Amino acid sequence: MKNIFLLVFLSVAMLFTPKTKAQCSGTIGDPIVNETFGAGTNPGPPLASGITTLTYWNNTACPDDEHYSITNLSSGCFSSTWVTAHDHTGDPNGYFMLVNASFTPSDFFVRPVSGLCDGTWYKFSAWIINMTAPKAGNNILPNLTFSIEKKDGALLKKFSTGDIPIQNPEKWNEYSFNFQTPTGISDVLLRITNNAPGGMGNDLGLDDITFSPLGPTTKMAVNGSSNNTITVCKKSGSTINLTSTVQTCYDSTAYQWQQSTDNDYTWNDIAGATASNYLFKVSTIGQFHYRLLLAQFGNINNSLCRAHSPEIYINVTEPDVSINKTICEGVSYLGYKKTGIYVDSFIATNGCDSLRTLNLTVIKPPPIPIDTITGITTICKNTTAQLSDLTPNGVWNSKNTTIASIDNNGLLKGLNTGKAIIRYLDSNMCGKDSALKTITVIGTALTHKDSITTLPTCIYPFSGSVFIEAKGNESPYTFNLNGSPFNVPYKVTNLSEGTYDALIYNNAGCLVDSISNIKLSLVLDITCDTLYVPSAFVSMQNELKPYGGASYIKDVSFRVYNRYGNLIFQTNSLFKGWNGQADGILQESGTYIWYLDYTFTNNQQKHTKGTSVMLR
Repeated sequence: MKNIFLLVFLSVAMLFTPKTKAQCSGTIGDPIVNETFGAGTNPGPPLASGITTLTYWNNTACPDDEHYSITNLSSGCFSSTWVTAHDHTGDPNGYFMLVNASFTPSDFFVRPVSGLCDGTWYKFSAWIINMTAPKAGNNILPNLTFSIEKKDGALLKKFSTGDIPIQNPEKWNEYSFNFQTPTGISDVLLRITNNAPGGMGNDLGLDDITFSPLGPTTKMAVNGSSNNTITVCKKSGSTINLTSTVQTCYDSTAYQWQQSTDNDYTWNDIAGATASNYLFKVSTIGQFHYRLLLAQFGNINNSLCRAHSPEIYINVTEPDVSINKTICEGVSYLGYKKTGIYVDSFIATNGCDSLRTLNLTVIKPPPIPIDTITGITTICKNTTAQLSDLTPNGVWNSKNTTIASIDNNGLLKGLNTGKAIIRYLDSNMCGKDSALKTITVIGTALTHKDSITTLPTCIYPFSGSVFIEAKGNESPYTFNLNGSPFNVPYKVTNLSEGTYDALIYNNAGCLVDSISNIKLSLVLDITCDTLYVPSAFVSMQNELKPYGGASYIKDVSFRVYNRYGNLIFQTNSLFKGWNGQADGILQESGTYIWYLDYTFTNNQQKHTKGTSVMLR
């Protein structure tokens, strides 16, 4: 009876199972989903909304229950009851998702995928590490379910990891399963769900979550050899046959060969190369990578539905070489000891003969001992001086760069007071020697400086003076006042009104300080006869009035009388004078008497009188 039931069951099962070829899982394509979580400094950024139901944690790298963090390192978490973990690939800056699971089942990762092809196999994969350290005891083990659903949430296929064990030492492990899209399904939802309860344990790391198309098992051959790497000589000009043996799993297999010349970063289709084999013509030096794309016929141009073969590497070389080599006198290279160009030929059994051109230079070691450095031993701060050495091709440097510097031409500069060691080094690959010179930089700051002035007056315009005093550790000092040198201390006399600058030098002539903008202003007071009246003037051409400085005058009265004592002109303005008329009538030539009274700004008064001759 049992046998009859089994036979009926198998018959029914065969009736409702679609006919399929072998599972296409021998090759894999470029990932459609490739969640590496990125790289950078801690903490990493949160995941986009909708990817997980956990809450982002950025306080530390050790998240609390129901939280996750994005980090490149987990260390010392919860009194070191978690293991130390890095990114799965070993990248020191690479992030991974660190999870402290919730108390109830939750989604660790959710991602929609669109544009898949009917009947195509795919691989859903993730790398997982149990974060519990062995010393933590019997904690809850992580347990996850990978599921693939329709857009409406209906389950298409699922896979359980089972309990993920504690490992010592800690280790990342890959968990994955394969899935074939049913007819009419092009959009799916990928989901990774927590099965185990939270609490003590159920803590894990997730990294490198991928969803990739799969394809048939494919074996590649180069000129009939299964070795996937070949090196050939450019001059051979040979043709290399790249062939493939592909498992039958598509109804009809489509092919497309691709080439990369930048170490697999960029793959480009080879126009017209759509067969299972490809002929490579040797013509250019370089490294060439090839792979064969595989897909169900009609899907080869859809990157979501195709896989690719293992890669083939072809290295095209040029056996003819040129060598530039420098050696020391007394040493040989490839049997040669003298400067010259040497050409040797080599015969290869594979027909790839070559020529080697050697451009050999033989040099002598530098002279020992090197010549001594010539030039000064003492330099003023903030000045330059030239040093020299007769040995050619040497290099200058200072061992005390805060005290003195020196350029490649031997130009020395004093920077700060003190001593500096200057070195002249002559070296090459065959030896070296150097000469040293101690340089003292002087020019310490003064401990005291002062200037005392005496101002010139209007009566004695050259009675000004400047007294300069300077004290310090590099006496005796001198100073230069507007171009004239003097010893310190000294009073410079016979100075007129003006601005003076004193430059102060130490006993070695180094400029150590200055006193600028010493102003000597002319003293004007009531002792100065600031106004005068001319003794003669020409009527109607000049005016008879007071002339001179008026800086200290605030009030003025000027009056003119004829010889009969009659007042014929008066004014209270320094800018108005008598033109020789009275009541519009030009007066006679002759002598006229004037009176001038004015008041200074300090309220002192001055009264003057005199006579002037009017000419017509």
